Amino acid sequence: MGHSSELDQERRGEPAATDVDLLIQGYSNYLTALKKSPKTVLEYTKDVARWAAWWKRPVEFFRQDEWDDWTLALSESGVSGRSINRYRASLKRFFKYLRRRKLVTHDPSYDSESVGVEKRLPVVLTEAEVEHMRGRLQSPRTRALFALLYDCGLRSKEARTLTPERVGVESIHVSGKRAKDRIVPIVPATAATLRAWLKVRPESPYLFPTLGGNCVGEVQLYQLIRRASKGSGKHVTPHTLRHSIATHLVQRGMLIEKLQEFLGHDSIETTRLYVRLAQYQVKEAVLKAHPLA
Repeated sequence: MGHSSELDQERRGEPAATDVDLLIQGYSNYLTALKKSPKTVLEYTKDVARWAAWWKRPVEFFRQDEWDDWTLALSESGVSGRSINRYRASLKRFFKYLRRRKLVTHDPSYDSESVGVEKRLPVVLTEAEVEHMRGRLQSPRTRALFALLYDCGLRSKEARTLTPERVGVESIHVSGKRAKDRIVPIVPATAATLRAWLKVRPESPYLFPTLGGNCVGEVQLYQLIRRASKGSGKHVTPHTLRHSIATHLVQRGMLIEKLQEFLGHDSIETTRLYVRLAQYQVKEAVLKAHPLA
């Protein structure tokens, strides 16, 4: 948010969106004014404070892509599925409050699914399910978007905001979280998919422009993936494709350190999740196919 917007908020007695402590205090006052019990106010604000301690950045930078990472961080620290749902619900309420006060302009909780009480691992597609989805995509544009999300393991925002000059013959130059760039190698089939789109795409600074000239929105991308996954029986989001390729690479023997570089994770502990996911998929396959199961 711009400096003038923050000054306007201060004149109205509202905190600037870059000061999360003041925002949480304002949220606490808001809940109290709604006659919420002191215990409820304390629980809600403690949940948001834990998120803020993990996020460590201005609230307006928190986007839909980050929800899965927040969930994984909670899960990896031993938080149960029931408690994860509570944290997510608390954060949704917090952002609803911020939007009502016009302290943020977006809703990062869009497509924020609940986590089963016992299910603490994210949804992962099989390789067959991925190829079934790919086969349902007809246009060069949608096939290229899908290739970036699955083949290249890009986050939604990384794919949506990619620019044409960053797409090379054998690799993509990705601008990741916190301006951390990485080089993602691409296989020949993916390169061919991207070239097919580059030949017909309209002139724009973005690889995937809208009619208005902006990059494709996260809601539009989410809807595209949901349509392609219709009938799968799974709740598939753009981030599901990133989870899936990471799991499939582990299953095919990729070293965890190389996977960390591929995904652009700061910590290798985050990447280790995909070892668990790969093991879980093997267990599920055995239980499904074993004659004594």
